Amino acid sequence: PEGRKEPRREEVGLRAAGAMIIFLPILRESPNLGLLLESLSAGGVEHRSVLLDTGSELTWLPAASCRWVTPGRTTAPKFSGLQLGRKPGACRRTGRTFFLRYKDNSTVTGQRCVANLSLAGLEWEQELGAASLVETAGTAPVGGVLGLSPAPASSIRPLLAAAARQHALPRLLSVCTRGRALVVGAPCASARRSRRLSSASGGGAGGSGGG
Repeated sequence: PEGRKEPRREEVGLRAAGAMIIFLPILRESPNLGLLLESLSAGGVEHRSVLLDTGSELTWLPAASCRWVTPGRTTAPKFSGLQLGRKPGACRRTGRTFFLRYKDNSTVTGQRCVANLSLAGLEWEQELGAASLVETAGTAPVGGVLGLSPAPASSIRPLLAAAARQHALPRLLSVCTRGRALVVGAPCASARRSRRLSSASGGGAGGSGGG
């Protein structure tokens, strides 16, 4: 629509005091849900509007054949879908299924599979859920959930392992509510200082954002 602002892109790979801090790409903040990622790649497919959830035990994304049931909506939301199978880049089936129920009684059902994920230059492989049915309870549909709880099946361990392996970063993940950012490799206070230094010097990578 005319006058609509472009989504803000967070910095990726900002360096300060010799250490690299990775700001994950936030699309926007939903008042009812939380932070939504601008883009998460899984199985070679870009998925948008993926919710960051520090309480979810499993990362899930819609399968290509996903069916959506949303009260009051006559058309299904248009989100990218995971391809299941053995072709290169596809999400490989494990033979197991999953079922999730959220606090608002929304439910997600599907199959577990293994795929390569990529986020802000970090790459890793993990098991996730390919949703075949998403039933929402009146809230706006999201394009998936990046589970970042301490649960063994969430994405937090492989994501931090990728940051340590690829950039020798500390295994630290910070959810910075003040700056609406998710930061890998530093606490929120260090990230805010790094952004101020970058702004003062005219540096940075990938655009601007509040801290």
